[in-house]
Amino acid sequence: DTLYVAGRIRSVGGSESPRKTWIEALDLNRNSTEWPRGEMPTIVSGAHPQCAHFKRADGFSIFVDNHRLHLPLYKMVLRAPEEGKPVDVCVHWNFRSRVEALTVILREGLVLTSEDEHPKRAFMQEIETLRPFIYFASKF
Repeated sequence: DTLYVAGRIRSVGGSESPRKTWIEALDLNRNSTEWPRGEMPTIVSGAHPQCAHFKRADGFSIFVDNHRLHLPLYKMVLRAPEEGKPVDVCVHWNFRSRVEALTVILREGLVLTSEDEHPKRAFMQEIETLRPFIYFASKF
């Protein structure tokens, strides 16, 4: 499976006093930027050996607040479960400030490629498992 996280990190230095700037008061900085490297979550257990850290899902975002707030999306591939056993996943959140709209999504499948390539690769793997049946069916 693949774990996706998104959220808006609010800066520690933001004004909480009544003397907010107009930009802060009107919340005009609604498009989130990349998360700071030091505040990226880390996986304590359950990570796939080829992808042991969160990385940006390029070209993908989550929109919240009636599509006015754009959140960067990060992914982490989890290790494949053993036969009939669950995968224990432990995430250490390293946020030093407030986080708004924290979203965690679990997607079936190990998405080791880009999100655009994953459906094609999954389709080709499915066709590969059907190849003996397709070959056999072509004999008749």
